[in-house]
Amino acid sequence: MRQSAAHSCDGIFQIVQAKAADPDIHNASVRVTAPKNALDCERGFGSADGKNAMTSGNSFRIASIGKLLTATAILQLIEKGKLGLGDRAADILSLPYGSFATLDDVDGRSYGEEITIEQLLNHSSGLLDYVFDDPRFAQRVFAHPNFQWSPTEILKAFYDLGLNQKSPFRPGTGYHYADTNFVILALVIEKLTGQAYQDAVRQLILDRVNMPDTYLERYEAPRGNALLSHPFIGSMDAFSVNTSYDWGGGGFVSTPADMDRFIRALMTSSLFNSPKTLEEMEDLHPPGNTLETANNGLGLTSITIAGVKFFGHGGAWASDVLYAPSLELSVVLTLNQVDAGRDYNFMKRVVEAAIKAASAD
Repeated sequence: MRQSAAHSCDGIFQIVQAKAADPDIHNASVRVTAPKNALDCERGFGSADGKNAMTSGNSFRIASIGKLLTATAILQLIEKGKLGLGDRAADILSLPYGSFATLDDVDGRSYGEEITIEQLLNHSSGLLDYVFDDPRFAQRVFAHPNFQWSPTEILKAFYDLGLNQKSPFRPGTGYHYADTNFVILALVIEKLTGQAYQDAVRQLILDRVNMPDTYLERYEAPRGNALLSHPFIGSMDAFSVNTSYDWGGGGFVSTPADMDRFIRALMTSSLFNSPKTLEEMEDLHPPGNTLETANNGLGLTSITIAGVKFFGHGGAWASDVLYAPSLELSVVLTLNQVDAGRDYNFMKRVVEAAIKAASAD
């Protein structure tokens, strides 16, 4: 006899509740669904803002999960014939600050004009990450928490930090995860659509999937009625920090329900004209460099847990959106705590419990 849906959720909730009891975790939420198994689990833990209890309906900053939105929009534009994976970004647009000719220096020689759309998508461009590869960027963000970052200011900081002169390898010859890649991809989206990045993503994805509570924070007014949960960096409440610096690399706010709808639409090819586009997105090359079991495709990460292959992406606030095609199982999770980092063991235990619940007879 199949377990009741409530009973199937117990193991998942116990793991997240135990983690949320950690004094460094102020709030958390989880959503796990597998419709073909009638599994529907969602719950919030802790306090969303110091006053209101966290619920599964609270929105959260999705951080680098937003790269999935940027990558999906790029692949949709490829389907429309507006560009190709092998196209050089320098042939599509000029940068609002600096130039491709000086963007990617290796041992005194610049390769920036060689960088292709595919290399930006799979982090093989050789560009460094302006957010994490130099601590001075974060220092500037926290010293000026209300500063509104534009793409021009982001690239100016990239150059001011000298990151353009420190590329670790020539484009296409290695792997280095960098938000810088997705800032450039967002600029490509603006160039080819003639729209602001957030407007293009809304038209191409958000409205199409019905994601009413999702918006690009600090570039759009908040959407929907969901209370935005507070994220933390250690004991510091980072709610007031202006997240515009993340832009195309992960500046969106969303809810577990919206992200569940998105990952299902993406992984069932509902957002593409051809299933072959999703197959290209899933092409796991080059391999990831953070987990032995993780690989990176075109803006899409794959990880195998308990023998089940998941696709999705993680975010800096200890957030994850994952989908297992074999079980039609989705997992949306956030701890809203940067210092929890990529807590692989915790995420793995949640996913293992989700697999067990989705596989129960």
